[in-house]
Amino acid sequence: MLKENQRIFNITMVVLDVCICLVSMVLAFLFRFNVLDGGHDRIGILYYLRLMVLVIPFYFLIYQYFGLHDSFRSKGLVSEVGKIVQANVLGTVFIFVLVFF
Repeated sequence: MLKENQRIFNITMVVLDVCICLVSMVLAFLFRFNVLDGGHDRIGILYYLRLMVLVIPFYFLIYQYFGLHDSFRSKGLVSEVGKIVQANVLGTVFIFVLVFF
């Protein structure tokens, strides 16, 4: 029973992560081009959304590699924070490389 609930919880967390990524990307776009000075004529929202099609699966592969979607009961907070920082630094480098090319 506990393992089944943990599996359902893990799937729920993955779906929530995807939703948060999509919402944060759209909000970042709106904030950058509508609130800050910068104009809206250079990059469209479709570019950002196409970028997310590549970024979200890559991030979840990274998170899976670092074990961030596993059970938290037996792990320490410091090791989890270290893994989160490592995964996000690697993901950010991937985004920069993807946008550059």
